[in-house]
Amino acid sequence: MQVCADPPLPKPEGSVGKIYEQCVEILRKALDHENSFVRSAAIRAIGESGDSRLLDLLIKGSKDIYPTARQFALQAVVKLAPDQALKLAQTLLKDYDIWVRVEALKVIGNKGGTDWLPKLVPYLKDPDQPLRVAAAGALFRLGVESYLNLIVETAHSKATTYRYHAIRELGQLDSPKVIPVLVDLLSDPDEDAVFYTLQSLGEVINPQLFPSLLALLEHNNPSVRYQAVIALGFIEDHQKVISEIEKHCDDEDGLVRLSAAVSLIRSGSRACEKNFLSSLKHNDFGVRSAAARVLGSLEVSEKESLLAMALQDPHSRVRTAAVRSVGKIGGPTGFALLFKMLGDSLEAIRAYAAGNLIKLMIH
Repeated sequence: MQVCADPPLPKPEGSVGKIYEQCVEILRKALDHENSFVRSAAIRAIGESGDSRLLDLLIKGSKDIYPTARQFALQAVVKLAPDQALKLAQTLLKDYDIWVRVEALKVIGNKGGTDWLPKLVPYLKDPDQPLRVAAAGALFRLGVESYLNLIVETAHSKATTYRYHAIRELGQLDSPKVIPVLVDLLSDPDEDAVFYTLQSLGEVINPQLFPSLLALLEHNNPSVRYQAVIALGFIEDHQKVISEIEKHCDDEDGLVRLSAAVSLIRSGSRACEKNFLSSLKHNDFGVRSAAARVLGSLEVSEKESLLAMALQDPHSRVRTAAVRSVGKIGGPTGFALLFKMLGDSLEAIRAYAAGNLIKLMIH
């Protein structure tokens, strides 16, 4: 596939230029690695770099033998060269992997125009349910809402994999028509369905969901409580939620305690800011990595010191999350921290450090 990119950005020069070339070389090597996980990390890191000069590497990644790598490549092109994403999505509609084709349909729904409508309709009769759901979602985004019920019915089906995909699709549709369905799903007896519904809501929470979210704060499943607390942090009327969230600063579950700290910061309160440090010291690496992942996008006291601590964590997932967070904070401290991580023992982490360093150098 030939892709015409926008005019390239000017290359960094001098000592910074040398670091830039070092980072590009790290990404190129990672993209050729025998381990699919490393190649996928390189592709995501290139997307995070924001450097349109690296578009050719993403096109190469879109042909990777590993389906998830191809998905990541398309997602990265959306970030790096949005005007080229539709062309790549059209190519990947012919991919042999269902989930790559699903991702392509999602991009077409977001980036396409009405000329795509007749091309999408045949997918509503595809033998694979995820493609039918993705096509209905793409058509909905392009203004054809008559197939919404196909997604709703799948979201209530007994086939869990298809069901959870449909739930995620519903949560991403910005329409009042979806709200009653989401409210219904938030009271579903299937705890996983409730969890995926909460996870799908994103950062714009409709006020009609508020009563359901409050009720879920007392759920016996900590994963549900965690997601409910996170969702409440995005409610615009902060005064309605702060006192409710504060009750979970000392929750028995580490992730819930972390989510309370996150949502309170987003609501303008530092009532349990201490939970960030305790989360980074938690015995469970999942809690530590979650803490490292959110720090980059929050205004937390001594954020750089906390992330520097996470970068030294023995678990690779924590260091990976910390590297990606440092890329969000930028500045001289962020640059220095990322430069040091170019020497990490794991190639995937070096790739993420390289991609995020490039972002700091060109922006």
